[in-house]
Amino acid sequence: MKSDSGLRGSDPVYLLLDPVNRTDSGITRYSNSAVAVLNKSGIPAHVLSIESDESLEQFRQRVATYCSENPVSMVESPETYGAANLVLSVVPVHIRLHFSKYIGQVMEGKLPDEEAFLLEKIAIHQARYISAPSHVADHMTRRFFEYESCSIFANPLCESLVSSEFEREIAVGFVGRWHSLKGTDYFLALARLFPELKFYVVSGDEAQADLGRFPNVEFLGPLAKSELYERCHIVVVPSVFETFSMVALEALAKGCIVVCWDHLGIVEYFSTPVLFTAKKFELASMKLAVESALSSKSHGGECAEIAIASYVLGVRALLQNSIYVDPNATGRVGDFDINYIFKVSGKMSVLKKKGSFSRKLRKLFVNPRQFFLDFYRKRTGKLVVSQDRSKVVLPVVKNTPAAASIKYDIDFSLENYSKYLVSEVDVKHRAMRVLFMSDGDFEFSNDILLKVDGFKDFWPLRHPNLKYGKVDCSFDWNCYEMLRSIPPATRSRFGAFRVIFLWNISNPEIAKFLRCCDPDIIVAGVYDGSKPFDFDALSPHFDVLIGDIPEAVSARKIYYCKNDFLHVVIRKVVQEAIVSPGGYLVPVWNGLKYRPGLEDFDTGFYSGLAVLRNPDFEFSGFSHDSFIEYFVDELDDLFVTDQVYYRYKSMFEDFNNRQCRVDFVRLFLLDGYMFDVE
Repeated sequence: MKSDSGLRGSDPVYLLLDPVNRTDSGITRYSNSAVAVLNKSGIPAHVLSIESDESLEQFRQRVATYCSENPVSMVESPETYGAANLVLSVVPVHIRLHFSKYIGQVMEGKLPDEEAFLLEKIAIHQARYISAPSHVADHMTRRFFEYESCSIFANPLCESLVSSEFEREIAVGFVGRWHSLKGTDYFLALARLFPELKFYVVSGDEAQADLGRFPNVEFLGPLAKSELYERCHIVVVPSVFETFSMVALEALAKGCIVVCWDHLGIVEYFSTPVLFTAKKFELASMKLAVESALSSKSHGGECAEIAIASYVLGVRALLQNSIYVDPNATGRVGDFDINYIFKVSGKMSVLKKKGSFSRKLRKLFVNPRQFFLDFYRKRTGKLVVSQDRSKVVLPVVKNTPAAASIKYDIDFSLENYSKYLVSEVDVKHRAMRVLFMSDGDFEFSNDILLKVDGFKDFWPLRHPNLKYGKVDCSFDWNCYEMLRSIPPATRSRFGAFRVIFLWNISNPEIAKFLRCCDPDIIVAGVYDGSKPFDFDALSPHFDVLIGDIPEAVSARKIYYCKNDFLHVVIRKVVQEAIVSPGGYLVPVWNGLKYRPGLEDFDTGFYSGLAVLRNPDFEFSGFSHDSFIEYFVDELDDLFVTDQVYYRYKSMFEDFNNRQCRVDFVRLFLLDGYMFDVE
């Protein structure tokens, strides 16, 4: 792992984080340009980039360590990946809205990654400052997240990239990933409309399959971006959405004319004669824009200086605890139709997802349930994003409090007891399921719930086993009235959970009712001190009470603790309550998913599962140590039981290290444990 010891200095640095670190990434190009621009402007700056052999969690730890050991004036991080989520609150964090991974997944028509959503929620919640490169970027993000204020200033471009003295041919270029959301279909349509023009493409190798049908399109490879800028008179940016577009700025700085849609972020800063716009997603308008650009003799070399000045002013304002909105940014939010953007992006994604008949047939046989779910979703699914926030279907996350926007899996009301939102309850795995219920929002418990969700190694407190619900306590019913009024089918649903935590619930009848639903349920009361409660009346009806509780209270089990340790006690209660099933395996190497039920795995005999690349490999060595090393090199996945995991937990913290894996396997075997091999 890269050492940061040589970066220390006496002056506080403006620290930028790059959790991507790829040459084709806009975040990487932005970070490198920003550091060069800030240092030249007299603002000490440095960038920390993730290493190729480093996990995101290790990168977050390295960032937190660097900030605690070095003077840092501010940390700037993209909202995606939560790179600054472990930085102490004494260090101001600035979240730069590049483009949310979660929003991108929604645009692509994919099932959004809930963990990515949580990381972005935490990042925005913890940030002291938020900025965006354009008004449309801010406008788009506010449809999914809520925050108070946002600075608007341009993305910078390293001055070493700026040059416009080239003799260019009359040609059109495209730079970017070969993906439908980058507007590849529109680019190919332009190539068809202008057969006499030469078109150049800089993208990944996957683009070549589509370009073979176009004799006027030449593929330059993935690394020939500078060559394209020096060769082409026009660079077209037909992306469905861009918060700013570093490609467009680089092209302008190189002296190219840029053609793009009229809703992209960079349009707020530049216009004709260096940047021509087309009405969004209208090919005829794009054709006219290209024809106009062909006759333009201007170049935008000064555009880089405008962007640099905007960025430096924005950063200086943030360092002085001020919000800065670039007056040159036009703020054309009124022309920005988010519904239409999603409608077009969804259609393009569905078109791209149409594969061969054999692939769909294979999916039907391998996973028929998922096949029909996806089919139904595509045929009848509808994304509605309205100007009226009350009609927004997608989850809206408030900046403060963070937990106020928790997605409730259960909405249990005595007035409408049939409203139960948990689907596909699998009683087989009930030992792993945990439910938190409150009579309102978890508004006083934001930090506690975020810490509970931070146990990456403990699956009962991770999605999909952890659920949230709310119960309407306004009805003054006792337990027997609830049992008499609520049908058995609804009551039995609560039996799908092993532990139910009632958060600040004052009515003990609800605890009695839950125990009557299923006698095996463990009902725990959590009280964070936000309001007073009659614990003498509550204690007889709970299995466990947790929180700042008077010592005179008697109950089956009480954990006296302050809010700082509530999440630890919650984990302890769940850990003592769960009955580990036979196949409860924790992935420790390459395993991406929890595998609860392995039919051929015998926990009475084995304590781990090793998935080898070649289970029938032949070993020709002579020593036990050489066999272990050979075995480790053949590992594809490695799972261990939860008991083994907690025994050797310290060894798994650096499991990306090959020697650590070798030491673990050696100790595992010496202690008498055995692997099943798959």
